Amino acid sequence: MLVANIAILSHIISCNNESVPAPSGNTDPLLPPGAVEGAPSITVSEEAMLLYPASVSIPSVLEFSVRGLDDDGEVFVIPGPSISAALAFERTEGKGTVTVSALEDFSVSSSLTLRAVNGDRASEIEVDLEDVYVMPQMVTFAFGAKGGARKVLVDANVPWKAESRYGWISVDDISEEGIVFSVRENTTEYARYGEVIIADAEGHVPIGIYVEQLAPEHDDEIVGERAALEEIFSALHGEDWSDSENWCTDAPLKQWSGVMTNTYKGEEHVTYLHLQCLGAHGTLPDALGELRYLRELWIIGDEGITGNLPASLGNLTELRDLSISGTSIGGEIPSCLSFLRKLEILGLDGNCLTGNLPLFLCDMPALYNFGFSQNCLDGKIDPSLTETSWWNTVDTQTGRRMGEENLLKGQKEGHVLWL
Repeated sequence: MLVANIAILSHIISCNNESVPAPSGNTDPLLPPGAVEGAPSITVSEEAMLLYPASVSIPSVLEFSVRGLDDDGEVFVIPGPSISAALAFERTEGKGTVTVSALEDFSVSSSLTLRAVNGDRASEIEVDLEDVYVMPQMVTFAFGAKGGARKVLVDANVPWKAESRYGWISVDDISEEGIVFSVRENTTEYARYGEVIIADAEGHVPIGIYVEQLAPEHDDEIVGERAALEEIFSALHGEDWSDSENWCTDAPLKQWSGVMTNTYKGEEHVTYLHLQCLGAHGTLPDALGELRYLRELWIIGDEGITGNLPASLGNLTELRDLSISGTSIGGEIPSCLSFLRKLEILGLDGNCLTGNLPLFLCDMPALYNFGFSQNCLDGKIDPSLTETSWWNTVDTQTGRRMGEENLLKGQKEGHVLWL
């Protein structure tokens, strides 16, 4: 930066909104854009600049030069939205700098305009500004106790670096495309958490890639749940679903669309699986029975799902809500459901189920809400079913007992249940 002295006219202007004379217009087709005949000419060192986020508080500096400025001429900087700009100009050398910083609401891009004025003749030049970014494709990874390696794609507009300060995580390869990092086998008794830091070459915009690794004690169980979900995805043609965000990726299971988890013994297990109106088709796999911590299982609104209810549903002894409706699933209501002693809601409406209501429904201690309407059920209902508490629960909307209400809704054409 050149320093002005008493004998030299110079000025420093810092502004966010500067009022300046309007340009008189460029009437000479041979003049460059923004230039006016008889006005000073401006040259900048860069036509586009990168700007650090406001949280980093590191300014960027643009160098420029001006020729043909009169003794009374002026140089101005006009900041665009969400930036501040401070101008310093050495008149005798005809050179200056603009120091630019992002404000809190800066997002992605902005610009600044340099204007040089001789009386009513002015020329200007605009410089584009965009934020510095280093963006990994994913920022959360889960590993089993045995460890492994992952590749992460990185998009950046500046040179960048990657490192890990955790001894059990190593960055093995860095290329223009991204990084490869690996996690060593966990020989401790506990789950562990760490990160890989990706940042610009100066380390000013770091982003953490978070890594979690299971303890050996729970590894097989958690990995089994992931494998079960992947099998469900394959059996129901997840590639055709309308929403399959994060399915079959390395993201934690709680980030898979329709999957929710809760913590047991320090580890997260799948407790809710909601698959609704996805365009799923195929048959329900036995792998559903591997999700032993499930409390809610909803498979709703996909007529392309066929076959029968798998016997493995009987393994889901933590289930409170089993709702499979609006599908083309057939066969009889399976006896495996009798093992679901904590089941409170059993919704099997709108399928193609056959046979009669099974007697094991008499011995469902927690059941209070059910639905079997719009199936292909037939026959006389055993009177013992009408004595259960769930049958006699009153529907608050109709005032009728739930059992009667369910019967009144009926079965599909040609099929009848009766008392």
